[in-house]
Amino acid sequence: MPVYVLCIFQTFLPFPSIKDAVNIFGDALTKWEKQEIFNYSNIWCLGLSANKSQHQENKTINFGFDFKQKNRDGYYKSIIHDHLAYRYEILEELGSGACGSTVKALDHSNGCLVAVKILRNYAWGEKFFLREVGIMNILESRTINNKYFVQKIDCFTFRNHRCLVLELLGYF
Repeated sequence: MPVYVLCIFQTFLPFPSIKDAVNIFGDALTKWEKQEIFNYSNIWCLGLSANKSQHQENKTINFGFDFKQKNRDGYYKSIIHDHLAYRYEILEELGSGACGSTVKALDHSNGCLVAVKILRNYAWGEKFFLREVGIMNILESRTINNKYFVQKIDCFTFRNHRCLVLELLGYF
């Protein structure tokens, strides 16, 4: 079996294969991740240094990935240095609001810092997400105004949360 050095992956190359990532770093992955990882075509980040949330059988708290406390229901448990969708490494929490929270993250596919808006895991979240993405798509289609609005980079669903990746603005 070939030996892989972790710094190779910090040059913004995906893992050679998902099976390689699981074989090499499987002991550091949670039982949930060992199954979930096969839903992704490219693996850029595993969040190996994070104190990861453990999968639970309790569906009411999204299998242990959401908060279940006063005023925090449905929010994703953002853990520093853990991954989002095996691509983005959470670096810090930037804030939260009624619809979700925003984290500063490193996009391991290209080395750029981004903001990831993680919407709450609620029934109305899908409707809110689609409306927000629709507005951003309209703004992007009007190329004359692009430099005046935050740019949408990516959007995806991760552990029942809709996520919107945006350029990171400000002094972070």
